[in-house]
Amino acid sequence: MAKASDADVLEWTITDGPFRRVSTEEILAVDAPPETRTAPLAISFKQWGLLTCATLGLLAGVWLISVWETLTAQVAVRRVIAQEMAAEQAGDTATLAQLSTHTEAVWLEQRLDRVENGLPAWLPLPGLRPASAPAQLQSVTLLNPNLAQAEFTRQFSVPGGELYTFSLPQFYARTPQNEWKRVPAPESYWGEPRQLRGQYIRLSFYAVDADFAVELLAFLESVLGQTCGAWECPAAEPLKVELGNRYFFRPEIPALRPDDPLLFAVLPPHLTRFPYALLVPSPHEVGFPADEAAHTFLKRAIAIQVLFAAADRFAFGKRNGADVGNAFLYALVARRAVQLGLDDARTLAVTPVPVSDRMTAERWWNFRTGPWQRPDILRNTVALLRQWLPPHYSNADVELLRRLGEAQSLEEWLSLGLGVSPSQAHHMVETALQP
Repeated sequence: MAKASDADVLEWTITDGPFRRVSTEEILAVDAPPETRTAPLAISFKQWGLLTCATLGLLAGVWLISVWETLTAQVAVRRVIAQEMAAEQAGDTATLAQLSTHTEAVWLEQRLDRVENGLPAWLPLPGLRPASAPAQLQSVTLLNPNLAQAEFTRQFSVPGGELYTFSLPQFYARTPQNEWKRVPAPESYWGEPRQLRGQYIRLSFYAVDADFAVELLAFLESVLGQTCGAWECPAAEPLKVELGNRYFFRPEIPALRPDDPLLFAVLPPHLTRFPYALLVPSPHEVGFPADEAAHTFLKRAIAIQVLFAAADRFAFGKRNGADVGNAFLYALVARRAVQLGLDDARTLAVTPVPVSDRMTAERWWNFRTGPWQRPDILRNTVALLRQWLPPHYSNADVELLRRLGEAQSLEEWLSLGLGVSPSQAHHMVETALQP
């Protein structure tokens, strides 16, 4: 076999070899990897049902735990309430102290003091008496896991026998030892302080009393609107009235009669002269009216207190207070309250009864008292004015009120107020004070 030449070998290598020339375009034209697709997860109807049931079961479990904890707390609070009511009925202040928080010393002291005086709850007004029927627990609401609010209704009677129903809230807190204790209303219950201003009244209150405050202001403005023209209420200084959450009436109950003026039942008020302000307990602190009769009664009672404050300012201004408790001021305000329809006219026909003291003109003029100390003196003062004045409120009442802070004696007061001579005034007094 003939040996191939070098040229032949080279030619074969280039042209006849097993490899072929590949262009750059062919090298770069690499096929893209095939697209990978994930098959959708297939969940059967049965699996969906099981998942839904599990979710609902979890939610139901959480709800049942919450309901159980709420019911358990309500039962525990009701148990404490039952113990409280039994202790109040028995006058057992030691047990009441154990069932109450000791972080509010003044509040606890006041609470135990009224129980010692036979009062199971705060008085919505000082002259009211707790009715014989026990308080009715209306509801127990868990405000949060550690605080509960109980709502009670209680009936109170006035000396004439009428019954009025008020709603009173009570609060209970859970201690770290998981015990429930009676506590005063928390600050969150009251809301932010607010104020309304009318022509004659500037009313301060908390948000919880907002609806009642709007209605009360309109009523008080109407009352003073019929009075301030004669009593010269200073327009630049509206009478300040505060519905406060820390004002409580004294626990003693005055010895009133059915024919006593309503004024005697709602006084003495918390009245200050520097500045002039009437402090009234918030209805949500001592008792909110539970029906229309109680609602109307409470507005009338507060209006009489406002009337008393306005009369005191008109008669005595900003004096030092030596005239506080002037019996003739009470009698004049009682007459005005009847004329305005705030009290029954029969209260002015009160029959005087002999008093244990021998009341001379000088002693009567200088006597300082109140419904709590000497209601008999006040009754006789109302009867005295009935002898000296017309049956109905008149300009003579206004003049007597105006001169009350000026006169130095009973005779001088009658002379200045009624426009009679000193001798006539002396005769009027002597005749009225005859045994």
